[in-house]
Amino acid sequence: MNLKKLLRAKKYRTRIFIWITSVMIILIIMFSSLIYLNVEKTVLGSEYETSQKILNQMKYNIDFLDQMVKNLCLSTYYSNDIKTLMNFTEEETYEQMNIINKLSNSVVASNPYIQSIYVYNNRKKVFYSTYNSFKYEDPDLLKLIQSNPNIPVLKPIFRRTESYHSGNVIKYSNVLSYFMYEMKDKQNNMQGAVIINIKLDWLIENINIINMFNNSRQDKIFIINDEGEFIRDGVNSNPDNTQFEDYLRKLYFSKKISVEKIKQTELLKDSINGKNYFISIIPIEQAGWVMYKVQPYSIVFDYINKLKITILVITGIVLILIFIASYSISKGIYRPFEGLLKLVGFNSQSNVKARQNVDEFSYLHEVYKSSIDQIEKFSTERRNNEKIIKTYFLRKLILQSGSISDEEFEINKAEHDLLLDRNQPFRVILLIIDRHKEFEEKNDLKTRELTKFAIVNITMEILTAGFYCEAVEMKNDEIAIILNSAGKTQPDMDLNSDRREISAADNYDKLIQKVREAQEIVFRYYNISFTAVFSEEMSEVGSITRLYNQAADCSVYRFVFGLSSVILPEMLNKNSFKTDFKYENQNKLLGELKQANLKNAENCLESIIEDIRKLEYNNMMLSIAHLVNSLKNIVYDMNQTNREPIIISPILSSNEIFELETIDEFKGIIMMILQQIAVKVETKSGNRDMELAESIQHIIIKNYTDYDLSIAGISEKLRLPAARISKVFKENYNMSVVEYINMVRLEKAVEWMENSRLSIGEIMNKVGIENESYFYKIFKAKYGTTPRGYISNNFKKQ
Repeated sequence: MNLKKLLRAKKYRTRIFIWITSVMIILIIMFSSLIYLNVEKTVLGSEYETSQKILNQMKYNIDFLDQMVKNLCLSTYYSNDIKTLMNFTEEETYEQMNIINKLSNSVVASNPYIQSIYVYNNRKKVFYSTYNSFKYEDPDLLKLIQSNPNIPVLKPIFRRTESYHSGNVIKYSNVLSYFMYEMKDKQNNMQGAVIINIKLDWLIENINIINMFNNSRQDKIFIINDEGEFIRDGVNSNPDNTQFEDYLRKLYFSKKISVEKIKQTELLKDSINGKNYFISIIPIEQAGWVMYKVQPYSIVFDYINKLKITILVITGIVLILIFIASYSISKGIYRPFEGLLKLVGFNSQSNVKARQNVDEFSYLHEVYKSSIDQIEKFSTERRNNEKIIKTYFLRKLILQSGSISDEEFEINKAEHDLLLDRNQPFRVILLIIDRHKEFEEKNDLKTRELTKFAIVNITMEILTAGFYCEAVEMKNDEIAIILNSAGKTQPDMDLNSDRREISAADNYDKLIQKVREAQEIVFRYYNISFTAVFSEEMSEVGSITRLYNQAADCSVYRFVFGLSSVILPEMLNKNSFKTDFKYENQNKLLGELKQANLKNAENCLESIIEDIRKLEYNNMMLSIAHLVNSLKNIVYDMNQTNREPIIISPILSSNEIFELETIDEFKGIIMMILQQIAVKVETKSGNRDMELAESIQHIIIKNYTDYDLSIAGISEKLRLPAARISKVFKENYNMSVVEYINMVRLEKAVEWMENSRLSIGEIMNKVGIENESYFYKIFKAKYGTTPRGYISNNFKKQ
């Protein structure tokens, strides 16, 4: 009970003890594991190297013999005597028997690993053999050939064959057979072949020697071919090896272990009949085999298991010492905190419930955090209230500047640190966010507020470097900046300078330049553009509302000057606006459109847009409404006479067109509508030419075999001038009628060449060409070779 109370009262001390103990335990476990894993890795590496040496030696022996047998196959196959024997068709004589005897005395006798050699004569369907008799039928070989018509060339095939025959006693053994042949007849039979049968004695002796050498370690070596058969001398497997062969065969097929997938010696660990084994695997690429070496896991890791027990005993002793050391260290670390906890009343009765579920440090943190939160809350409320009051005053200054006295201005300037001087002239700049409707649809409220804050912040940072100014948000898409246009004097910007105030003209240019700089930075980082509208300059505080209204009136001319523009008072001289609009170009536009003269219609639209740009805003909107209504009327009139109605952009029939922000957007939409109307008008004449071109194509495809097929014959069939036929076909297919006739005939000729054995003359007759030299000329121009060369190349590919 006392221990429980102690742990509850001093949670942090308990936690220090647990931390130190845990860290040290983790380090000890990591160190012990590292030692164990390093020893395990060393043992595995040693076993891997040993297995690799043994298997590589075996692989070398097999590859060496494989290459010798392949060379022997090739030299025997290309021997003149053997070639004669393979193609012999008459009755055999002593001469043929002598060839086999020579082969037996020279090749078989000098190579003890060869069991026998067969020479296959396809013409007589017989096997001449060095084994048993001159003509010998090997039933197992015949069965192999019948079951596998595509026997690989110069690849060892594991099979059973007769090894002893005396009376009724027949014994069988396994051999490796190498087939050498070049061609097959129409029945897919070898036209002649040499088959060399290799004894497995040399290979099995190597494996047995290795197995006997590693008998104490219980290692075994197995070889499996691509059919899943184990290479061994006997017909039946050793009962002791059955469990290993079953496992390795299953491993070979289930895990898809193949020569292609194994690039070098691999080492696996797996269980066979409840006992763990290491399995080394190496591919024998030339023979298409896989060789396995199986080792018992327990023998390999006997030393590691002993070491594991030693490590566990040492680790247990060290852990006991760690617990003792951790207790002493945690007690020393905790002592300085006890005094601090007494100062904040941690152990007082009033704080028992407050500290019931927290440790000492957490309690101190909560006390500190609570104090900081109270201070931060008070500071935030104060800043928000000051910001609200400042925003209210700036909006009042913009909307009701006439009601603000000089004394009220100075009081608010002092309270809110306003960067304005009532003794300098004022100017109002409106920042209007472009494409505001799209901006609101794509962004949530928080993102919109952050973006507007960024616009204000960036613009103010740039402007305050040279001017006294303040900014305030007005409407959703509008930010107003009140600015002293005289700018800061040089002493305000550089205390070490003796220069005087900058001239008014230079200040104005500098102000425009800074606003453009703010536009570029905002667009670069936020992909948002805004238009800046300048008011004129006035010297009194009470005139700020008039300046704001002036800038608001000028802001509608963003429609003319475009997005991200800077609109200045001098750009909107009312005396420069036209008061009326001439409708001659509009009437001309409608006339060109009815005749599908798109180019002329677009030129007329350009002239109309330029005239609209020069109008006062209200007249501008009236002119646009008149143009839109005229286009709607012409579409309606054309739809009365067309079977298929002209469907144009729905924006023409809605008020969205009057919500566009620039005249260039309006121009783009009208251009698109003009193109839609012109295409519909032009389609009527275009369809007739397309139908004629398709008729010409149909006649050519149907009559390409006719020697007399020509443009004159087509003209006579269609009862149209040859010149019109040539022009229409060329416009629709980008080639002449003669070129298309030749293309169809050549494509059909190629089909006959690839799919038949017809002669060149017969093919020419089938595609309607009489002149052989002309056929060779156009064929070589298209395919880069003569017809005979094309047939030869195609035969080689097949």
